This record gives sequence, structure tokens and C-alpha cells, in this order.
Amino acid sequence: AVSPDRSGRGLGAILVGAFCEELRTRSVARFCLTTDREGNDAVNAFYEKLGFRVARTFTTPEGRVMNEYLMTLERPGS
Repeated sequence: AVSPDRSGRGLGAILVGAFCEELRTRSVARFCLTTDREGNDAVNAFYEKLGFRVARTFTTPEGRVMNEYLMTLERPGS
């Protein structure tokens, strides 16, 4: 996460990029993350801009509507 007073500086994208690079070194081909769907437009747009795709939407037992995002990682050299 990035502190709100630091948002808009590209730090989130750097963190996600570093995370993806680490997963590639561990031969992870894809991974998913979840975030709130409703009232979370900036976060959802951020993940979509980085190439995440909504794999499914679901509602938790507590009633939260969530997006599950999937990211497929390219292998080095591909």
C-alpha cells in the first residue's frame, strides 16, 4: 500500500512491478488479488491500467462486492 499523502507519484506501480519481478524469479506464471469493487474506482482503475483483468466478481458473506483480478506474467525473454 502507498500512503495517501504519497499517491500520484508512481510508487504503487513501482511496488507492483517489483512484486511481479520477484514472482518471475520464482517461476510464478500468474497470480490474483482481490479488492473492493464498489466505492473503489481509483484502485480498480489503477490495477486495470497495470494490466490486471477482472477474473470474477463475488460477494463476501459480509456483503462486500469484490473484484478478483488476474495477472499473467510473461517469462523473461518472451
